[in-house]
Amino acid sequence: MRPTPQEVIDHVRRVLKDVVAPELTNDHARQRVAEVRAVLAQTDWNGAGLRLAAETGELREVLTQLRTQGITSDLTDAALAEPLGSTFDEVREQHELCAAAVVALLAELERRAYDDGPVAEARARLLATLT
Repeated sequence: MRPTPQEVIDHVRRVLKDVVAPELTNDHARQRVAEVRAVLAQTDWNGAGLRLAAETGELREVLTQLRTQGITSDLTDAALAEPLGSTFDEVREQHELCAAAVVALLAELERRAYDDGPVAEARARLLATLT
């Protein structure tokens, strides 16, 4: 696919630097343009969607495994109701549902005994998804 997302962002950064910034007369505005260019440079735009899909897949896998062990919630069911999406917005929405399910399950596990082997293991697996 051409241009790649990174190529588009690189072009936007060049336009901001070479066309927009020289026309700005206000120091504050020039600083904001420099900050925007810096923020745009800090993201791997080609891999952002792939990383989100991979993280969402990992969250879904953990939630599925815990559900088979009886550790579940209504949010788990909602997060796993549909197959992994095929668009960025679908995957982002699913990621948010999975993250909410993880938080809900952690809250539930906090109410249970820490010493219980399966509960402690489930809690550790959920916490690992957040790092």
